[in-house]
Amino acid sequence: MAAHRIPVQKIQAIFGFLQQGAINYRKLAKGLGITRNTLKKYVASIHSFQVECPDKRADFDFYLISLQQEHSCSNTVRFLQDHFMSVAHVIIEGSTRKVEWLKYHAANPNGYRYSRFCSLFAKWCNENNQSVPVRSKHLLQISDEDRVVFLRWRRSNSRRKYTQALAFLELEKGATLNSLSRKLGTSRRRIKKWLTLYEQGGIANLEKKPRKIGEAIQGNMQTKKENLIKLMHQHLSYMELIGLLGE
Repeated sequence: MAAHRIPVQKIQAIFGFLQQGAINYRKLAKGLGITRNTLKKYVASIHSFQVECPDKRADFDFYLISLQQEHSCSNTVRFLQDHFMSVAHVIIEGSTRKVEWLKYHAANPNGYRYSRFCSLFAKWCNENNQSVPVRSKHLLQISDEDRVVFLRWRRSNSRRKYTQALAFLELEKGATLNSLSRKLGTSRRRIKKWLTLYEQGGIANLEKKPRKIGEAIQGNMQTKKENLIKLMHQHLSYMELIGLLGE
């Protein structure tokens, strides 16, 4: 599409001439007072529109609406491309993509959704050789006291404590659940469960609590115990009888 918009009357003239058949680019561009490159870009845009909307190929008003939408989208992309340098800087300093999109969305409620924002940002990073860390939306703030405990757990012989300590220390640095899941060899669901327990009750909530045994289970265990004792007595009585018969 052209880098700038020309008056609607000129766009309509191009649209009308194309409806009549082939055009003379040099003559039409001179007559409209535009460059041949600008004319060619509008001709290509109209041809694309007619291919995509064959039932509307002669509807100039409909084409103009689609052109305005395209132009608006193009302006949004250009705005983001200009904005992405500062986004990259603050993410490197410690922000996240989610936080920066929320700022963008607050200023542009009808703008791009989060996934599209991230996609355009990733494309910009690749095109500009910009390396930006991926930070988790589960970024934690751990108190000094809790950090001491996690560092002690990391030296523990307990596999559970070691894994939990490593998970929380890495989450504090901005690690994602996916990367942690691969690194620790455990599921995202389990790490999220630990995170929820910690957020709800701190380190004390992470400690393994003895499993409570219900009354029904206790009664069943007692019955099995009593049955086992009866079997042992029966077995002993049987062995005693065998001994007597042997005598």
